[in-house]
Amino acid sequence: MLHYNLKNMEFGKMGWTDLYIIQTADMTTTVVNAGSITLKAHVAGDLIKGAFIEIPTLVTGPSAAPTAQVKAGSVAITPTVAIKTANYAVTDNTVVGATTFTGAGNLTLTFAAGGGDGAAATAGEIWVWVAKSIAAERTAIQVE
Repeated sequence: MLHYNLKNMEFGKMGWTDLYIIQTADMTTTVVNAGSITLKAHVAGDLIKGAFIEIPTLVTGPSAAPTAQVKAGSVAITPTVAIKTANYAVTDNTVVGATTFTGAGNLTLTFAAGGGDGAAATAGEIWVWVAKSIAAERTAIQVE
């Protein structure tokens, strides 16, 4: 998995603070069947303002119809997206919510197999755009 902290100019232009890229090698049989990939560990007070799943290369390999969803702990941040057939232009691929961590937890990309053999992906790439506000960064701001 690749992780990019976006620069201030990119954040200002697009509204996202981070980009996580999940590559084919990250999507093992276990993950595609019903697992998750941890994007980032968070602590109490960290705010996830929203997320967006973009699929520039559709996932191939599983005969199943796997889906993916971004979660902050157990709270869904995005709708479920069909990663073999959906793309970044689909209407159900929008930001649906924000949540604050009340304790330590993980931001994850969670998968469900959707039936079929659930074999590992042979191609595909999933981009997860995230807008966040980290508690420690907020408290470090000096106010005069």
